[in-house]
Amino acid sequence: MQAKTSFFVAMFFILFLQTVAASRVFADADAGPDQTVNEGDTVYLDGSGSTPEDDDDDDEDKINSYLWEQVKGKPKVALTGADQPIASFIAPQVSRDRRLTFKLTIRFASGSKDTDETKVKVLDKKNDSPTADAGPDQNVNEETTVTLDGSNSSDPDDGIKSYLWKQITGPSVNLSDPQTAQPTFTSPGVAGNKSISLTFELTVTDFGGLLDTDTTVVNVTGENDPPTADAGPDQNVDEETTVTLDGSNSSDPDDGIALYQWKQIAGQSVSLSNPQSVQPTFLAPNVGTDGVSFIFELTVTDFSSLQSTDTTIVNVIWLNDPPSANAGVDQAVLEKSTVTLDGSNSSDPDDGIALYQWKQIAGQSVTLSDPTDYQTTFEAPSFDDIGDKPLIFELIVTEEGGLQSSDSTNVTVSNFEKDNPGASGGGCFIDSAAYGFLVAQ
Repeated sequence: MQAKTSFFVAMFFILFLQTVAASRVFADADAGPDQTVNEGDTVYLDGSGSTPEDDDDDDEDKINSYLWEQVKGKPKVALTGADQPIASFIAPQVSRDRRLTFKLTIRFASGSKDTDETKVKVLDKKNDSPTADAGPDQNVNEETTVTLDGSNSSDPDDGIKSYLWKQITGPSVNLSDPQTAQPTFTSPGVAGNKSISLTFELTVTDFGGLLDTDTTVVNVTGENDPPTADAGPDQNVDEETTVTLDGSNSSDPDDGIALYQWKQIAGQSVSLSNPQSVQPTFLAPNVGTDGVSFIFELTVTDFSSLQSTDTTIVNVIWLNDPPSANAGVDQAVLEKSTVTLDGSNSSDPDDGIALYQWKQIAGQSVTLSDPTDYQTTFEAPSFDDIGDKPLIFELIVTEEGGLQSSDSTNVTVSNFEKDNPGASGGGCFIDSAAYGFLVAQ
């Protein structure tokens, strides 16, 4: 019985030795020493010291893989090279000191493995506030591109996380991107040579949530733009009418117009009522049938002495005035005398008289030598009865434009002997000319 027991003990020992030999580990995992780091530091986990325990060349004893993993502590970090002998990570921001534990697992070609751990203590470093720098004040012209510059803002710890620009005074402008370090905008227009100020506030925030502000001022100066002269539209006017020139639509985008100056540059000279007024006037002269054109130049000057000019044309149109008929003076004549009707004093102010027309409108009918001549004659009729006999004649004159005018004249016919019976007995003779003189007396 004792011999049998000894046999079994011996066999168990042999099997134990075989099991140990089959499962022995010939290497040692080494995760490296514990570390203490600051937030934001780059931390290296070094397992390159892991080695096999024996020094033979058996391939089964060689390290086949590495695996790093965080097994304790918060916050979780992102490992770089977790399958390499040396891994790394950035120490996270912490509100108090934190201890992070990392495990290294190595595996061998034989299938066996070994592990080791290392600890990393991350210190809570006090976060200093950032410093905002909105850049120097600027002087710019109107309607130009302006760049705000906060790039000199700084943070002694982990840098600037965000920028935020805000306009706090002045006419509103549109920032290209208020959340960039260098936004841009177009400066607004400014009247005349005046200036306006725009104030911008920059707020910078670091990764710890601390912030700082700064302001910058942009002074915008207006550039004087020239005025715009407007002499008014061209005009067509009648002769002998009052013409008004109109520069009231002239303008200046800045401070207004200081001076108006009109000048005639073409056409028959006319007199302007006030060449320095906005709306001077003049009298259109008489013109011929073709009319006349006048050109006037307007110069406007703003308060900064910048000028602009414009011209306008005034076309004066001829108006056909009617003629003036003149049938001559009334006459007293003797019967059977030759009488001349004279319209030579008729006139036309424009293009002259084209046609004369005489017509008897009262009295005993007579025959006119030429009713279409300015001078026509007839023989005074004789009468059997006593008394003056009136004859009335009308002259109608027509000018080239077809306008007409009329006038009349009276011819009183008498027989001196019939009206004065004693005259024939005395042998006295009075011709018609003398009679006319006596009648006139």
